Amino acid sequence: MGRIIARTANVQASSRYPGYLEIRTQDYMRALIDTIKADSDDLAESINLRELISDLEQRIENPAENSALGRITEGILKKAGARSPLGISADEFNLCAEEYYRVELREKHIGEALDLLFRELESIDRGSVKLDPGARAALQSVLSTRSASGFIRSMKHQVLRGDLPLLYIVSMIQLLLVLLYNDMKNFSAAGEGDK
Repeated sequence: MGRIIARTANVQASSRYPGYLEIRTQDYMRALIDTIKADSDDLAESINLRELISDLEQRIENPAENSALGRITEGILKKAGARSPLGISADEFNLCAEEYYRVELREKHIGEALDLLFRELESIDRGSVKLDPGARAALQSVLSTRSASGFIRSMKHQVLRGDLPLLYIVSMIQLLLVLLYNDMKNFSAAGEGDK
């Protein structure tokens, strides 16, 4: 911790609490990023951490635009038609926040999850993902003759609207279990290869 504080700008003795330091959160977070950069230079290069560190820096330097809090607040304010949280009453802000969480944010997150699932299933359809024989058999049982990615694509709008028939919900759960099983098998096989 001493190394991080040494890198922190604007550190001063606390006037309220003798023997303690006063450190601004923003300065401390910047020092943490500097420490991560210094300590992980070789690692950052080998596993492409530079992009992740850059994203983290952007979230710290401009939280209103780049942090999760900033993006959520922006969505709520857009729904309320306001420029600032202080420009509307607390009740109105809370009602808009609740609706934003239940509608827009929910749809956005489900849409992103379905897009990720679709891309993984496209990789399986193309044969670029190793499929365990048990997983292949289970996948064929769940999908019959349909392509895995086509199955998800055909259901996306119903999933977002929340009116997917129970049969498709069951098929989707089965599909996710097959993918999870296959990922665990591939992970175990990769671990065995490392020994």
